Amino acid sequence: MKVSIIIPVYGAEQYIATCVTSVLNQSYPDIEMILVDDCSPDNSMQVTQKVIDRHPRRGCVKMLSHERNQGQSCARNNGIEAATGDYIYLLDSDDFLPADAIQLLVQQSANGQADLVLGNYETRGDKRPFNELLKLHTGILKSNKAILKSFYHGQWYVMACNMLIKRSFIQNHNLRFYPGILHEDELWNFQLATLASTMGIVNDTTYYYVLHKGAITSSITQRHFDGLLEVVAQMHRHITANPQLMHNKYAMSIFEKKKFRFLQKIYKRSDNAAYVSHAFMHIKRLYFKHTPLCLPQRIVTVCYQLPGKAGYKLYRAFEWFYYKWLRLKFHLGYA
Repeated sequence: MKVSIIIPVYGAEQYIATCVTSVLNQSYPDIEMILVDDCSPDNSMQVTQKVIDRHPRRGCVKMLSHERNQGQSCARNNGIEAATGDYIYLLDSDDFLPADAIQLLVQQSANGQADLVLGNYETRGDKRPFNELLKLHTGILKSNKAILKSFYHGQWYVMACNMLIKRSFIQNHNLRFYPGILHEDELWNFQLATLASTMGIVNDTTYYYVLHKGAITSSITQRHFDGLLEVVAQMHRHITANPQLMHNKYAMSIFEKKKFRFLQKIYKRSDNAAYVSHAFMHIKRLYFKHTPLCLPQRIVTVCYQLPGKAGYKLYRAFEWFYYKWLRLKFHLGYA
């Protein structure tokens, strides 16, 4: 089985040599590496070329170039279009892989039958706490219910990297990254969790995630809020396009939880009262009737059905109570 490793490149001059070298040094023989230059403003591609030219495995490399900067989502999408492997693997240009990463993941692919294969990862660099490690044992989940339940319980991460994804699965479901937003990985993994029927798990480290001071995850801007709002809107669209999800308590609870987390975040971090009100009115429209939700979620959906100002005020009044109750429900589980 061939694995296509896709690396968007932008402003990674300091890290790209380590990243590319770790791919070229993989013990698994059948790989192609696709580098997508998203108009990087530094010398990332020159550094990359020097590494490739010196390596005996340089024949497995493809290079794509954008005429203008399009962002990580478009770079990944173009890499997916150019891929010829049986599986796709996404890697960020400032991270790197242990030598046996792809070998371990392929071994857990059920002879190429698994839609997804996840690996564990370790963090490097900045010492900030980072608690999204894989919480599943090595093995295979053989139903969508099991996969979605594990995602609902937060047992696997929301980043799109460090997983093999069957290319035919991506094509059959016409999956692509939503362009131009932050937090696109959250939407991507929700789509994967709701559609996949078989998922392999490798609890060994198959990825080194490098944390940097001042990285995109360390500060919240208006663009983050806009991205999160678009993620919720696209989750709604995905559920609408797959009506069976409306009757799935895990999918609907993940969707409701995402709406709540978004509103809670802007209440706490945004000083723009008009934007907060606008966001609530937008979220209130992303509503499904007669779906299987837990009691606190059902109570909160009443707020969405009230007139704007009344719903907004009731929601704010109920927020603290809902948050405590919902945390208890998620902790105890109500499968």
